Amino acid sequence: MNNFKLYFRNLIKNKVFSTITIGSFTVSIAIIIVLVSFLVSEFSYDKHIKNIDNIYRLKASENQASIPEQSRALMLTEIPEIDAISNYTINYEPIVYQQSNFSAKVINSDEDLFSVLPIEFVVGSADNIFKNKQNVVITEGLSQKIFGNENPIGKVLNISHKEEVQIVALIKNFPAKSTLNGDLICSTDLKIRYSRSCYNDVCTYFYKTLIRLQNKVSVDEVSNKITSVIPKINEHDNNIYSLNPFKNVYFDTSLAHDDLQHANIKLIRLLAWLTIALLLLSIFNYINLSIGQNTTRLKEFGVKQTLGARNKSVFFQFFGEAFLTTLLATIFAFFIAYFIQPIFVELFGKHFLISSLLISPQNVFLGIMLIGVVSILSAIYPAYLATKVKAKDLLQKNTGTKSKGIDIRKSLNVIQFAATISILVSLIVITRQIEYVKTKDLGFSTEQLVRIPVHWKAKDKVNILIDEINSVSGVKNSCYSHGTPGGIWNYSQNDEFGKISVIASDKNFTETFGITVIEGRNFFQGEQNRVCLINKTAMKQAGWESFVGKKMFGYEVIGLVDDFHYENMYNQIGGLMVNNDKDVSHLTVRLLSGSTFNLIAEIEKVFKKILPDYEFAFQFYDDYLNDMYQQEEKRAASIRIIAIIAIFISCIGLIGLVEFSTKNRIKEIGIRKVNGAKVSEILSMLNKDFIKWVAIAFIIACPIAWYAMNKWLENFAYKTSLSWWIFALAGVLALGIALLTVSWQSWKAATRNPVEALRYE
Repeated sequence: MNNFKLYFRNLIKNKVFSTITIGSFTVSIAIIIVLVSFLVSEFSYDKHIKNIDNIYRLKASENQASIPEQSRALMLTEIPEIDAISNYTINYEPIVYQQSNFSAKVINSDEDLFSVLPIEFVVGSADNIFKNKQNVVITEGLSQKIFGNENPIGKVLNISHKEEVQIVALIKNFPAKSTLNGDLICSTDLKIRYSRSCYNDVCTYFYKTLIRLQNKVSVDEVSNKITSVIPKINEHDNNIYSLNPFKNVYFDTSLAHDDLQHANIKLIRLLAWLTIALLLLSIFNYINLSIGQNTTRLKEFGVKQTLGARNKSVFFQFFGEAFLTTLLATIFAFFIAYFIQPIFVELFGKHFLISSLLISPQNVFLGIMLIGVVSILSAIYPAYLATKVKAKDLLQKNTGTKSKGIDIRKSLNVIQFAATISILVSLIVITRQIEYVKTKDLGFSTEQLVRIPVHWKAKDKVNILIDEINSVSGVKNSCYSHGTPGGIWNYSQNDEFGKISVIASDKNFTETFGITVIEGRNFFQGEQNRVCLINKTAMKQAGWESFVGKKMFGYEVIGLVDDFHYENMYNQIGGLMVNNDKDVSHLTVRLLSGSTFNLIAEIEKVFKKILPDYEFAFQFYDDYLNDMYQQEEKRAASIRIIAIIAIFISCIGLIGLVEFSTKNRIKEIGIRKVNGAKVSEILSMLNKDFIKWVAIAFIIACPIAWYAMNKWLENFAYKTSLSWWIFALAGVLALGIALLTVSWQSWKAATRNPVEALRYE
């Protein structure tokens, strides 16, 4: 109890230092609380599934998620260890009800989906629900959106402007933390959206697959059986199949196009490391501040030793003070975290709650344990310094720690600044790379270029639509295409040409995008022959010196275009073929400079006139292409926040170090001043040590930051360079911040009256 009173007495006595100590700890812990809350939220996906340990996702050896449709029936018959199998594919589809357009996330699946996942029915049941393939199930959320408070059962919807379906059941919304979710479930027999491969005139439909196994079966044995059961679609099919635990799927981004919701795993790893780094920096900071503060309490420790206090009791005093400081900081931090949480929700693009940390008794227990561990780590070294010095020296305010003690504290500050410099280098590099990929010449112009999605069913009217749009004053040009730069879904592949991405378009494609045909010719208006343009990389992959008289995948090559970036900067430019198939997914419109949004309104009127049953939406290509780098921008924003906090912590740690250093040398400073030393000389003497520490931190940080950023840049096919000036700038920034922090305290020590330091000598 006495130590408890003494702790609060010292807090009040040293208001400024106590505020700095608790305040810096509070800010650090507040950020840590927010980051941990987000991480806990991410790791809570699919926790509502009770039998999740028995559920698996089927994966092919070539990182593909799809298997032939007929495999489901074969596996159910041939593999007794399997309880249920559900094929599925998920897409956003237009929904029409009484001439009103809606968009819904549609799950094409089968009745086993309701056995594999815990889907709760409000009205109806899963029994024979898809006996009629026109039956569908919708969620309460979609029902409210379309019908309001009306009963949806029996209502008829049109899906994807293709199928008339009837609602036969109502289910609760999928939980927010569901890897697989949607608004409407329909039968795979509808073939609303599918993946299909044809070989020797035989076509196979493909679906993603979830499997529920019986208890205590060998997953490896079942995987081997699955590989032997699934039919080979052609002579080149050498897939080996495996089962991935569904509980890990949210964090597994290895499969292409599996239609499931996934974590931004790179961001989560970064935040986990930053959380640990921030916690360690906070502990180092507290140790520095604590030792700096203890120089004013030497008599207290000396008296305690004289009165027979044991080292154990001194350690428990320090532990108690560290625990109370950490506890107070944590309490204040929760209030701060609550107010700054919306900033991080917007930053991460996902909602999470700070209160989720306090709901679980397990989380509360772990939090208390963590406070205890942090308190022990924070108390060990200050307690060691206080107990290793003799009582006589303490009463004379002589710590006797001029070498060993200071060296350890210097090391902590060096680590803090090394971490700060590494974070600054990372921030500069990531910011430069994002700016580089956003401003790099793409090989086509995105200025005033608008992307408008068009449903494939509207392809017969698309020529009329293009003509009408081109007649709008302010429209320079327009084209239709299936696939656009940044969004190409089709490709062809064989041993002769390799993989070639495919865009289908009209003759206006090159002019609208500002792409030049450098050899040969463009399409003719209404040309019926199967002809195509290729890029330089496609011709190189084919091994041709000239394309004249050549065909690629059955299309006559009539022209060559220069390479342009049709994918993001993570990938090298590959082979591309632009053919003249009449297929559509988008319109692209080039606008003249002027009142852009008035032009968009005019285009919408034309769109609604020609396609009244279809929804109009648009996006500028600049925004569309920049969205590809959202993950990197979130990473940069996260590092920016942590960099500010790391600099703040390092500066606060320096305050403690300067406090300790100047008080240890107060007599030396007094004697130097009596002997005529100038203020500038005293400042130089005190500051040169800190410059040396920052220099050591710089030497440590550079190779670490270079390695980390070099590995990160390997994700990009096109990247900025790791120039020397980036490291120099980070070092100069760190040095400038350190000198600004140190100089004001050094100035106080240098301008102090020397009589005060020497009055007792």
